[in-house]
Amino acid sequence: MLQLSLQLNNSMRTFDLKQSAMKERLLTQWTLSRALFLILGIMVIAQSVMSHQWFGIVIGGYFASMGLFAFGCASGGCFGGNCKTTPRKESNDSVETSTKTTIKE
Repeated sequence: MLQLSLQLNNSMRTFDLKQSAMKERLLTQWTLSRALFLILGIMVIAQSVMSHQWFGIVIGGYFASMGLFAFGCASGGCFGGNCKTTPRKESNDSVETSTKTTIKE
């Protein structure tokens, strides 16, 4: 009985941590792109319902959930520099021009 109680207590703590992480994700780090994804997704859903295009609800739901839950490009992962590459040095020295002439006598 004590072991079952400990397991339930641990699972409740895990649930509380997950719930607080989700709450933090929903309420913080809002950017312009995230808000636009949410607004445009809701607009696509509304337009799809009005014109009876049911597949549009899926597409609009995907974009709205990207904005609401901050995943994909709406989270800023595409623009945040996570995949930063170093630019190449451009110089004129890297281009070799070879103009050898051979004269046979």
